[in-house]
Amino acid sequence: MQKITLDEIDLNEELVLARPVILGTGVKGFSSGVPVSETVLAALKRLGFHEVWVRGKDEQQVHILSGDDDEEEADQLSKTEKYSLLKNDIAVSLADIMTEKDPQREMLRIRNISRGAGALMKRGALTTLDPDRPPSQIKALKIFSESVISVKKLEKFQSMCYDLIEKEFAPHEIDKVQLNLNDNRIEGSYLFNHMANCGLYFLATLQRYNADLKKKGAVSSELKYSPGFDHKKRKETLFFYSDEEVMSGTLAAFMHDVGYLHDGMAEILFKDGRIGPEEHNILKKHVEVTMNVIQYHIFFTNRPLAKTTIENHHERLDGSGYPKHKTKLHTFAKILGMIDCFDSMVIDRPWRKKFSRAKVLEWLYDSSEVKTTPDGTIVEPMFDRDLVIAFEQILMLYEVGEVVDLYHVKSTDPIFKCVIKEQNKGRPDRPVVELIKCYTDPNKQVEGKVLNLKNLKDLYLGESTDFRKEPIV
Repeated sequence: MQKITLDEIDLNEELVLARPVILGTGVKGFSSGVPVSETVLAALKRLGFHEVWVRGKDEQQVHILSGDDDEEEADQLSKTEKYSLLKNDIAVSLADIMTEKDPQREMLRIRNISRGAGALMKRGALTTLDPDRPPSQIKALKIFSESVISVKKLEKFQSMCYDLIEKEFAPHEIDKVQLNLNDNRIEGSYLFNHMANCGLYFLATLQRYNADLKKKGAVSSELKYSPGFDHKKRKETLFFYSDEEVMSGTLAAFMHDVGYLHDGMAEILFKDGRIGPEEHNILKKHVEVTMNVIQYHIFFTNRPLAKTTIENHHERLDGSGYPKHKTKLHTFAKILGMIDCFDSMVIDRPWRKKFSRAKVLEWLYDSSEVKTTPDGTIVEPMFDRDLVIAFEQILMLYEVGEVVDLYHVKSTDPIFKCVIKEQNKGRPDRPVVELIKCYTDPNKQVEGKVLNLKNLKDLYLGESTDFRKEPIV
Protein backbone atom coordinates (compact mmCIF):
# COMPACT_ATOMS: atom_id res chain seq x y z
CA MET A 1 0.00 0.00 0.00
CA GLN A 2 1.35 3.41 -0.89
CA LYS A 3 0.29 6.93 -1.75
CA ILE A 4 1.27 7.77 -5.30
CA THR A 5 0.64 10.56 -7.79
CA LEU A 6 -1.89 9.82 -10.52
CA ASP A 7 0.72 10.54 -13.20
CA GLU A 8 2.99 7.82 -11.80
CA ILE A 9 0.37 5.05 -11.90
CA ASP A 10 1.18 2.24 -14.34
CA LEU A 11 -2.10 0.73 -15.53
CA ASN A 12 -0.27 -2.49 -16.37
CA GLU A 13 0.45 -3.16 -12.67
CA GLU A 14 -3.15 -4.16 -11.79
CA LEU A 15 -3.55 -1.78 -8.86
CA VAL A 16 -6.65 -1.25 -6.71
CA LEU A 17 -7.60 1.58 -4.37
CA ALA A 18 -6.25 0.94 -0.86
CA ARG A 19 -8.20 3.83 0.64
CA PRO A 20 -11.64 5.13 -0.32
CA VAL A 21 -11.88 8.40 -2.20
CA ILE A 22 -14.44 10.33 -0.19
CA LEU A 23 -15.99 13.39 -1.80
CA GLY A 24 -18.13 14.43 1.16
CA THR A 25 -20.87 13.21 3.45
CA GLY A 26 -23.59 11.55 1.39
CA VAL A 27 -21.63 12.01 -1.84
CA LYS A 28 -20.62 8.88 -3.75
CA GLY A 29 -16.89 8.47 -4.33
CA PHE A 30 -14.75 5.38 -4.94
CA SER A 31 -14.59 2.55 -2.41
CA SER A 32 -11.53 0.60 -1.30
CA GLY A 33 -10.75 -2.33 -3.61
CA VAL A 34 -11.91 -0.62 -6.81
CA PRO A 35 -9.51 -1.47 -9.68
CA VAL A 36 -7.53 1.53 -10.89
CA SER A 37 -8.61 1.54 -14.53
CA GLU A 38 -8.15 4.18 -17.19
CA THR A 39 -11.74 5.30 -16.54
CA VAL A 40 -11.22 5.62 -12.77
CA LEU A 41 -7.92 7.44 -13.30
CA ALA A 42 -9.56 9.91 -15.69
CA ALA A 43 -12.43 10.48 -13.23
CA LEU A 44 -10.02 11.18 -10.35
CA LYS A 45 -8.11 13.71 -12.44
CA ARG A 46 -11.34 15.34 -13.57
CA LEU A 47 -12.42 15.70 -9.93
CA GLY A 48 -9.15 17.45 -9.12
CA PHE A 49 -7.20 14.71 -7.29
CA HIS A 50 -3.43 14.50 -7.65
CA GLU A 51 -2.66 11.46 -5.46
CA VAL A 52 -4.34 8.25 -4.35
CA TRP A 53 -3.67 5.30 -2.02
CA VAL A 54 -3.14 2.09 -4.00
CA ARG A 55 -2.08 -1.51 -3.43
CA GLY A 56 -1.36 -4.48 -5.66
CA LYS A 57 -4.37 -6.53 -6.74
CA ASP A 58 -3.10 -9.58 -4.82
CA GLU A 59 -1.64 -7.63 -1.88
CA GLN A 60 -3.38 -8.44 1.39
CA GLN A 61 -5.41 -5.56 2.74
CA VAL A 62 -6.90 -5.39 6.21
CA HIS A 63 -9.40 -2.82 7.46
CA ILE A 64 -11.07 -2.28 4.08
CA LEU A 65 -13.64 0.51 4.23
CA SER A 66 -16.67 -0.10 2.04
CA GLY A 67 -18.20 3.35 2.34
CA ASP A 68 -21.48 1.88 3.62
CA ASP A 69 -20.21 0.68 6.98
CA ASP A 70 -22.49 -0.12 9.90
CA GLU A 71 -21.46 -0.32 13.58
CA GLU A 72 -20.12 -3.86 13.21
CA GLU A 73 -17.99 -2.88 10.20
CA ALA A 74 -16.84 0.30 11.94
CA ASP A 75 -15.24 -1.82 14.68
CA GLN A 76 -13.00 -3.36 12.01
CA LEU A 77 -11.71 -0.03 10.72
CA SER A 78 -8.15 1.01 11.38
CA LYS A 79 -7.45 4.07 13.51
CA THR A 80 -6.47 5.97 10.39
CA GLU A 81 -9.77 5.19 8.67
CA LYS A 82 -11.81 6.14 11.74
CA TYR A 83 -10.01 9.46 12.12
CA SER A 84 -10.29 10.08 8.36
CA LEU A 85 -14.07 9.64 8.53
CA LEU A 86 -14.21 11.91 11.59
CA LYS A 87 -12.09 14.52 9.83
CA ASN A 88 -14.29 14.35 6.75
CA ASP A 89 -17.43 14.94 8.84
CA ILE A 90 -15.77 17.93 10.52
CA ALA A 91 -14.64 19.40 7.17
CA VAL A 92 -18.19 19.12 5.82
CA SER A 93 -19.56 20.71 9.02
CA LEU A 94 -17.10 23.61 8.72
CA ALA A 95 -18.14 24.18 5.13
CA ASP A 96 -21.78 24.03 6.21
CA ILE A 97 -21.19 26.68 8.90
CA MET A 98 -20.13 28.99 6.07
CA THR A 99 -23.46 28.06 4.37
CA GLU A 100 -21.83 27.02 1.08
CA LYS A 101 -19.66 23.92 0.77
CA ASP A 102 -18.16 25.20 -2.48
CA PRO A 103 -15.68 28.07 -1.81
CA GLN A 104 -16.49 29.72 -5.15
CA ARG A 105 -20.22 29.78 -4.39
CA GLU A 106 -19.38 31.00 -0.89
CA MET A 107 -17.42 33.91 -2.37
CA LEU A 108 -20.40 34.91 -4.52
CA ARG A 109 -22.72 34.77 -1.51
CA ILE A 110 -20.31 36.86 0.58
CA ARG A 111 -20.06 39.47 -2.15
CA ASN A 112 -23.85 39.84 -2.17
CA ILE A 113 -23.90 40.26 1.62
CA SER A 114 -21.00 42.72 1.43
CA ARG A 115 -22.92 45.03 -0.89
CA GLY A 116 -25.47 45.56 1.83
CA ALA A 117 -22.88 46.37 4.49
CA GLY A 118 -21.70 49.63 2.94
CA ALA A 119 -18.19 50.89 2.24
CA LEU A 120 -16.78 49.00 5.24
CA MET A 121 -17.02 45.72 3.35
CA LYS A 122 -15.20 46.85 0.21
CA ARG A 123 -12.07 44.91 -0.74
CA GLY A 124 -9.21 45.76 1.61
CA ALA A 125 -11.46 47.08 4.38
CA LEU A 126 -11.20 43.85 6.38
CA THR A 127 -7.40 43.73 6.31
CA THR A 128 -6.93 46.36 9.04
CA LEU A 129 -7.49 45.75 12.74
CA ASP A 130 -8.76 49.02 14.21
CA PRO A 131 -9.31 49.01 18.01
CA ASP A 132 -11.03 52.40 17.74
CA ARG A 133 -13.74 51.60 15.21
CA PRO A 134 -16.86 53.75 15.68
CA PRO A 135 -20.00 51.93 16.88
CA SER A 136 -21.58 52.11 13.42
CA GLN A 137 -18.68 50.18 11.87
CA ILE A 138 -18.67 47.62 14.70
CA LYS A 139 -22.38 47.07 14.13
CA ALA A 140 -21.78 46.59 10.40
CA LEU A 141 -18.98 44.08 11.11
CA LYS A 142 -21.18 42.19 13.54
CA ILE A 143 -24.04 41.96 11.02
CA PHE A 144 -21.60 40.87 8.31
CA SER A 145 -19.86 38.21 10.42
CA GLU A 146 -23.09 36.69 11.70
CA SER A 147 -24.40 36.60 8.13
CA VAL A 148 -21.43 34.66 6.78
CA ILE A 149 -20.91 32.40 9.83
CA SER A 150 -24.11 30.72 11.01
CA VAL A 151 -24.56 31.13 14.78
CA LYS A 152 -26.97 28.19 14.98
CA LYS A 153 -24.66 25.85 13.05
CA LEU A 154 -21.65 27.01 15.06
CA GLU A 155 -23.48 26.11 18.28
CA LYS A 156 -24.16 22.64 16.86
CA PHE A 157 -20.50 22.35 15.89
CA GLN A 158 -19.50 23.26 19.45
CA SER A 159 -21.49 20.26 20.70
CA MET A 160 -19.44 18.08 18.34
CA CYS A 161 -16.26 19.56 19.84
CA TYR A 162 -17.46 18.78 23.39
CA ASP A 163 -17.95 15.17 22.32
CA LEU A 164 -14.38 15.06 21.01
CA ILE A 165 -13.00 16.46 24.27
CA GLU A 166 -15.05 14.05 26.39
CA LYS A 167 -14.71 10.92 24.23
CA GLU A 168 -12.13 10.33 21.45
CA PHE A 169 -9.63 12.85 22.86
CA ALA A 170 -10.49 12.60 26.55
CA PRO A 171 -7.54 12.55 29.00
CA HIS A 172 -8.00 8.81 29.68
CA GLU A 173 -7.96 8.08 25.92
CA ILE A 174 -5.09 10.29 24.80
CA ASP A 175 -2.44 7.56 25.17
CA LYS A 176 -4.24 5.62 22.40
CA VAL A 177 -4.43 8.52 19.94
CA GLN A 178 -2.24 8.40 16.84
CA LEU A 179 -3.33 10.69 14.03
CA ASN A 180 -2.48 10.16 10.38
CA LEU A 181 -4.43 12.75 8.40
CA ASN A 182 -2.36 12.41 5.25
CA ASP A 183 -5.45 12.47 3.07
CA ASN A 184 -6.49 12.78 -0.55
CA ARG A 185 -7.42 16.43 -0.77
CA ILE A 186 -8.84 18.15 -3.85
CA GLU A 187 -8.21 21.86 -4.29
CA GLY A 188 -11.85 22.89 -3.89
CA SER A 189 -12.03 21.35 -0.40
CA TYR A 190 -8.47 22.23 0.66
CA LEU A 191 -9.33 25.01 3.10
CA PHE A 192 -12.03 23.14 5.03
CA ASN A 193 -9.90 19.97 5.17
CA HIS A 194 -6.91 22.00 6.36
CA MET A 195 -8.93 23.61 9.17
CA ALA A 196 -10.36 20.21 10.13
CA ASN A 197 -6.87 18.68 10.25
CA CYS A 198 -5.49 21.56 12.30
CA GLY A 199 -8.36 21.31 14.79
CA LEU A 200 -7.83 17.59 15.34
CA TYR A 201 -4.04 17.90 15.54
CA PHE A 202 -4.43 20.84 17.94
CA LEU A 203 -6.87 19.08 20.26
CA ALA A 204 -4.82 15.88 20.40
CA THR A 205 -1.54 17.76 20.98
CA LEU A 206 -3.05 19.94 23.70
CA GLN A 207 -4.60 16.96 25.48
CA ARG A 208 -1.25 15.14 25.29
CA TYR A 209 0.52 18.21 26.69
CA ASN A 210 -2.16 18.52 29.40
CA ALA A 211 -1.63 14.88 30.39
CA ASP A 212 2.13 15.48 30.63
CA LEU A 213 1.52 18.52 32.83
CA LYS A 214 -0.66 16.45 35.16
CA LYS A 215 2.11 13.86 35.49
CA LYS A 216 4.37 16.70 36.65
CA GLY A 217 1.90 17.60 39.41
CA ALA A 218 0.01 20.43 37.70
CA VAL A 219 -3.36 21.56 39.10
CA SER A 220 -6.40 22.80 37.17
CA SER A 221 -6.26 26.38 35.91
CA GLU A 222 -9.77 26.84 37.35
CA LEU A 223 -8.10 27.11 40.78
CA LYS A 224 -6.59 30.45 39.73
CA TYR A 225 -9.99 32.05 40.22
CA SER A 226 -11.11 30.22 43.37
CA PRO A 227 -11.27 32.27 46.59
CA GLY A 228 -9.18 29.72 48.50
CA PHE A 229 -6.19 29.88 46.15
CA ASP A 230 -3.06 31.59 47.42
CA HIS A 231 -2.35 34.03 44.59
CA LYS A 232 1.14 34.68 45.96
CA LYS A 233 2.04 31.18 44.73
CA ARG A 234 0.54 31.67 41.28
CA LYS A 235 3.88 32.15 39.47
CA GLU A 236 5.40 29.03 40.99
CA THR A 237 2.32 26.84 40.49
CA LEU A 238 2.06 24.55 37.45
CA PHE A 239 -1.42 24.55 35.89
CA PHE A 240 -3.05 22.34 33.28
CA TYR A 241 -5.80 23.72 31.04
CA SER A 242 -9.50 23.33 31.89
CA ASP A 243 -12.02 21.82 29.49
CA GLU A 244 -13.44 25.27 28.73
CA GLU A 245 -10.00 26.58 27.85
CA VAL A 246 -9.41 23.51 25.69
CA MET A 247 -12.75 24.21 23.98
CA SER A 248 -11.78 27.81 23.21
CA GLY A 249 -8.48 26.71 21.71
CA THR A 250 -10.11 23.92 19.70
CA LEU A 251 -12.73 26.23 18.21
CA ALA A 252 -9.93 28.65 17.29
CA ALA A 253 -7.99 25.87 15.55
CA PHE A 254 -11.04 24.75 13.57
CA MET A 255 -11.90 28.34 12.52
CA HIS A 256 -8.44 29.92 12.25
CA ASP A 257 -8.37 30.43 8.46
CA VAL A 258 -11.91 31.61 7.67
CA GLY A 259 -10.39 34.90 6.50
CA TYR A 260 -9.23 33.18 3.32
CA LEU A 261 -12.86 33.06 2.16
CA HIS A 262 -13.14 36.84 2.22
CA ASP A 263 -11.75 39.98 0.64
CA GLY A 264 -10.75 38.26 -2.60
CA MET A 265 -8.21 35.97 -0.93
CA ALA A 266 -9.79 32.70 -2.08
CA GLU A 267 -9.19 33.75 -5.69
CA ILE A 268 -5.45 33.83 -4.96
CA LEU A 269 -5.42 30.78 -2.67
CA PHE A 270 -7.06 28.55 -5.26
CA LYS A 271 -5.45 29.95 -8.41
CA ASP A 272 -3.47 27.71 -10.75
CA GLY A 273 0.27 28.27 -10.99
CA ARG A 274 2.75 30.16 -8.87
CA ILE A 275 1.84 32.98 -6.53
CA GLY A 276 4.00 36.09 -6.66
CA PRO A 277 5.48 38.00 -3.67
CA GLU A 278 2.75 40.64 -3.83
CA GLU A 279 0.04 37.97 -3.75
CA HIS A 280 1.78 36.25 -0.82
CA ASN A 281 1.70 39.55 1.07
CA ILE A 282 -2.02 39.82 0.39
CA LEU A 283 -2.58 36.27 1.68
CA LYS A 284 -0.69 37.12 4.88
CA LYS A 285 -3.50 39.56 5.64
CA HIS A 286 -5.84 36.59 6.21
CA VAL A 287 -5.05 36.86 9.94
CA GLU A 288 -6.48 40.38 10.15
CA VAL A 289 -9.43 39.41 7.95
CA THR A 290 -10.21 36.40 10.14
CA MET A 291 -10.06 38.56 13.26
CA ASN A 292 -12.40 41.15 11.75
CA VAL A 293 -14.82 38.39 10.80
CA ILE A 294 -14.91 36.75 14.26
CA GLN A 295 -14.06 39.40 16.86
CA TYR A 296 -17.56 40.90 17.00
CA HIS A 297 -19.39 37.64 16.24
CA ILE A 298 -21.73 36.84 19.14
CA PHE A 299 -20.33 33.32 19.43
CA PHE A 300 -16.78 34.56 20.16
CA THR A 301 -17.71 37.50 22.41
CA ASN A 302 -16.91 35.57 25.60
CA ARG A 303 -14.00 33.58 24.18
CA PRO A 304 -10.99 35.93 24.31
CA LEU A 305 -8.64 32.92 24.39
CA ALA A 306 -9.99 31.74 21.03
CA LYS A 307 -9.41 35.19 19.57
CA THR A 308 -5.84 35.53 20.83
CA THR A 309 -5.05 32.02 19.53
CA ILE A 310 -6.26 32.94 16.05
CA GLU A 311 -4.62 36.36 16.06
CA ASN A 312 -1.18 34.96 16.91
CA HIS A 313 -1.09 31.62 15.08
CA HIS A 314 1.46 32.95 12.55
CA GLU A 315 3.71 34.54 15.19
CA ARG A 316 6.95 32.76 16.14
CA LEU A 317 9.05 32.68 19.31
CA ASP A 318 12.03 34.21 17.49
CA GLY A 319 9.98 37.16 16.19
CA SER A 320 10.04 35.96 12.59
CA GLY A 321 6.27 35.58 12.33
CA TYR A 322 3.51 38.01 11.38
CA PRO A 323 1.57 40.26 11.54
CA LYS A 324 3.14 41.91 14.64
CA HIS A 325 6.38 39.90 15.12
CA LYS A 326 5.45 39.00 18.69
CA THR A 327 7.69 36.72 20.75
CA LYS A 328 5.60 36.24 23.90
CA LEU A 329 2.81 33.89 22.91
CA HIS A 330 0.11 31.87 24.63
CA THR A 331 0.65 28.10 24.54
CA PHE A 332 -2.41 27.68 22.31
CA ALA A 333 -0.99 30.04 19.67
CA LYS A 334 2.31 28.15 19.78
CA ILE A 335 0.56 24.82 19.19
CA LEU A 336 -1.66 26.13 16.39
CA GLY A 337 1.27 27.82 14.66
CA MET A 338 3.27 24.60 14.74
CA ILE A 339 0.57 22.26 13.42
CA ASP A 340 -0.62 24.84 10.87
CA CYS A 341 2.91 24.77 9.41
CA PHE A 342 3.01 20.98 9.41
CA ASP A 343 -0.33 20.41 7.70
CA SER A 344 0.29 23.12 5.10
CA MET A 345 3.73 21.81 4.17
CA VAL A 346 2.81 18.13 3.68
CA ILE A 347 0.15 18.95 1.07
CA ASP A 348 0.68 19.99 -2.56
CA ARG A 349 -0.28 23.59 -3.29
CA PRO A 350 -0.71 25.20 -6.72
CA TRP A 351 2.54 27.16 -6.29
CA ARG A 352 4.76 24.43 -4.77
CA LYS A 353 5.08 20.69 -4.28
CA LYS A 354 4.73 19.21 -0.82
CA PHE A 355 7.56 18.18 1.48
CA SER A 356 7.72 14.65 2.89
CA ARG A 357 6.09 14.16 6.27
CA ALA A 358 9.29 12.98 7.96
CA LYS A 359 11.20 15.94 6.54
CA VAL A 360 8.71 18.48 7.92
CA LEU A 361 8.69 16.87 11.37
CA GLU A 362 12.49 16.91 11.40
CA TRP A 363 12.38 20.60 10.46
CA LEU A 364 9.95 21.36 13.31
CA TYR A 365 12.25 19.60 15.75
CA ASP A 366 15.33 21.41 14.44
CA SER A 367 13.46 24.74 14.57
CA SER A 368 12.61 24.23 18.25
CA GLU A 369 16.27 24.17 19.29
CA VAL A 370 18.19 27.13 20.74
CA LYS A 371 21.29 27.60 18.60
CA THR A 372 24.54 29.54 18.85
CA THR A 373 26.22 31.14 15.83
CA PRO A 374 30.04 30.99 15.37
CA ASP A 375 30.36 34.49 16.85
CA GLY A 376 28.53 33.40 20.01
CA THR A 377 25.14 34.93 19.22
CA ILE A 378 22.23 32.95 20.67
CA VAL A 379 19.48 32.29 18.13
CA GLU A 380 16.05 31.72 19.64
CA PRO A 381 13.91 28.86 18.27
CA MET A 382 10.76 29.35 16.18
CA PHE A 383 8.79 26.68 18.05
CA ASP A 384 8.51 25.32 21.60
CA ARG A 385 10.43 22.04 22.02
CA ASP A 386 8.01 20.60 24.63
CA LEU A 387 5.07 21.20 22.29
CA VAL A 388 6.87 19.62 19.32
CA ILE A 389 7.49 16.54 21.49
CA ALA A 390 3.80 16.47 22.49
CA PHE A 391 2.87 16.65 18.80
CA GLU A 392 5.23 13.76 18.02
CA GLN A 393 3.49 11.64 20.64
CA ILE A 394 0.08 11.81 18.90
CA LEU A 395 1.33 11.68 15.32
CA MET A 396 1.41 8.68 12.99
CA LEU A 397 3.36 9.66 9.90
CA TYR A 398 3.41 6.27 8.20
CA GLU A 399 1.10 3.29 8.57
CA VAL A 400 2.18 -0.30 9.06
CA GLY A 401 2.08 -1.84 5.60
CA GLU A 402 2.74 1.43 3.79
CA VAL A 403 5.39 1.30 1.06
CA VAL A 404 7.84 4.23 1.01
CA ASP A 405 11.27 5.12 -0.32
CA LEU A 406 14.38 5.27 1.87
CA TYR A 407 17.03 7.94 1.25
CA HIS A 408 20.55 8.59 2.46
CA VAL A 409 21.24 12.14 3.66
CA LYS A 410 23.91 12.54 0.96
CA SER A 411 21.67 11.43 -1.91
CA THR A 412 18.74 13.13 -3.65
CA ASP A 413 17.60 9.82 -5.11
CA PRO A 414 16.12 6.90 -3.12
CA ILE A 415 18.40 3.96 -2.34
CA PHE A 416 15.84 1.44 -1.04
CA LYS A 417 12.17 0.66 -1.42
CA CYS A 418 10.73 -0.55 1.89
CA VAL A 419 7.56 -1.30 3.82
CA ILE A 420 6.70 -0.02 7.30
CA LYS A 421 6.73 -2.92 9.80
CA GLU A 422 6.46 -1.28 13.22
CA GLN A 423 6.10 2.15 14.84
CA ASN A 424 8.59 3.63 17.29
CA LYS A 425 6.50 5.42 19.91
CA GLY A 426 7.33 9.11 20.04
CA ARG A 427 9.39 8.97 16.84
CA PRO A 428 6.87 8.69 14.01
CA ASP A 429 9.57 9.65 11.50
CA ARG A 430 11.78 6.73 12.62
CA PRO A 431 9.79 3.46 12.30
CA VAL A 432 11.06 -0.08 11.78
CA VAL A 433 11.10 -0.94 8.05
CA GLU A 434 11.61 -4.05 5.93
CA LEU A 435 13.54 -3.64 2.69
CA ILE A 436 11.92 -4.68 -0.60
CA LYS A 437 14.58 -3.81 -3.14
CA CYS A 438 17.71 -1.72 -3.73
CA TYR A 439 17.42 1.02 -6.35
CA THR A 440 21.16 1.66 -6.68
CA ASP A 441 22.01 -2.03 -7.17
CA PRO A 442 18.99 -4.07 -8.41
CA ASN A 443 21.00 -7.30 -8.11
CA LYS A 444 21.73 -6.78 -4.42
CA GLN A 445 19.71 -9.19 -2.25
CA VAL A 446 18.12 -6.99 0.42
CA GLU A 447 14.53 -8.29 0.45
CA GLY A 448 13.39 -9.14 3.99
CA LYS A 449 16.16 -7.24 5.79
CA VAL A 450 14.78 -5.25 8.75
CA LEU A 451 16.12 -1.82 9.75
CA ASN A 452 15.25 0.24 12.82
CA LEU A 453 15.54 3.82 11.60
CA LYS A 454 15.69 5.08 15.17
CA ASN A 455 19.28 3.83 15.23
CA LEU A 456 20.21 4.91 11.67
CA LYS A 457 20.44 8.69 11.58
CA ASP A 458 21.82 8.88 8.02
CA LEU A 459 18.67 7.34 6.53
CA TYR A 460 15.30 9.05 6.15
CA LEU A 461 11.92 8.28 4.65
CA GLY A 462 10.66 10.07 1.59
CA GLU A 463 7.71 9.89 -0.73
CA SER A 464 7.19 9.67 -4.46
CA THR A 465 6.34 13.38 -4.56
CA ASP A 466 8.95 14.45 -2.01
CA PHE A 467 10.04 18.02 -2.72
CA ARG A 468 13.50 16.93 -1.61
CA LYS A 469 15.63 19.17 -3.81
CA GLU A 470 14.32 22.29 -2.11
CA PRO A 471 15.39 23.03 1.48
CA ILE A 472 12.80 24.05 4.03
CA VAL A 473 13.47 27.66 4.95
